[in-house]
Amino acid sequence: MPDELTAPPYVAGTHVSHAEPPVTRPLDDTGLTDLVRQHAAAIRGAGADGWALGQFDRRVVWGQLVDDAIAWDPAVPTDDCTSAYLLDLRLFGVGGELHVWRATASPKDDSAPAGAGGAAEADEPGDDTTIDTFTWRLRRDEVAEGTHLETLDEPHLLWGDRVEEAKSVPTDGRATTGAETGRERTAPPGDAPPVSAAGTAAASATITPSAGDATWHELSQGQRGLRQRVPWPGALAPGDLPLALRVRSYLAADPETALVDVVDWRLVALCRWKDWHTEPEGSVRHD
Repeated sequence: MPDELTAPPYVAGTHVSHAEPPVTRPLDDTGLTDLVRQHAAAIRGAGADGWALGQFDRRVVWGQLVDDAIAWDPAVPTDDCTSAYLLDLRLFGVGGELHVWRATASPKDDSAPAGAGGAAEADEPGDDTTIDTFTWRLRRDEVAEGTHLETLDEPHLLWGDRVEEAKSVPTDGRATTGAETGRERTAPPGDAPPVSAAGTAAASATITPSAGDATWHELSQGQRGLRQRVPWPGALAPGDLPLALRVRSYLAADPETALVDVVDWRLVALCRWKDWHTEPEGSVRHD
């Protein structure tokens, strides 16, 4: 590993943490919006930032927690970030993490209230026998009902060692590059957001193609052209790369054997690799 990537292997600490029991039930876009709104404050905790990392059928998308909703990457078509395509979602900050993942299809229940899945779209046109079912769980740190747990924080390297040329979105809805030099070219199909989300059943406070207060940067690495777009406050210079995810593991000892095991883990923050060990804003420690 290059010297510039050398960092302490982990940061040990203690946190008062509580994990709520998993819940499984049908969710449509309205239900997902309500779920995010309900837990947004707990996820942020005393910090100012919150991030979303969603795995959908068509792509993996970064988002930012803005107020009580997720603002997804504005370069991604709105329809791609709906509950119909959602496979896995992690909404995280210093206060906690809400993890939502697809479970199974359930028989449609017309008596279910809107937002609980009763109003969800069918999986296939003309098929109203199944709706999307998800499981979610919330882990919060620094809560009164929590348990003191030993923790180990460590960095997970985020690929991307170059910041690509910024993209602009003109009024006709085409994503273009080269605007700085006056040579605009249309981006590949599927890379531009729709001109309007009007009329889209998925449009909601959660499914919003808004950049929030972050600047979106496209990172690339290697000759294969691997790319991803991440939200970052302000400019992102080459010296800021690579970025990393701060990941927290929760430890507990078996009272009979005294063996220590990892009982849970979560994402904490998006940060620079070189200073990942610096405590995120709003962190509370009990060393």
